[in-house]
Amino acid sequence: MKFLTNLTSPRRVVLITHDDCRWYLDNRFAGAVNARDRQVEDLRRVGRAFRERFGDVDVDLYYAALEDGGARFETVS
Repeated sequence: MKFLTNLTSPRRVVLITHDDCRWYLDNRFAGAVNARDRQVEDLRRVGRAFRERFGDVDVDLYYAALEDGGARFETVS
């Protein structure tokens, strides 16, 4: 990511986690917390790290879920 920000100097970054992610559905990674909660917690952590590392860049966080044949995006704060 550092390479990309040095190359393009983005003003905005959009990070999306999604339901049915195989990484989080594997019980070794979810632990005692359910998969969705873990994903949102990790997404927030990555957002904070991104802001700290790259400075003045807007970071938008979303959780995507399939609903009625389409995707629904929830803003994560």
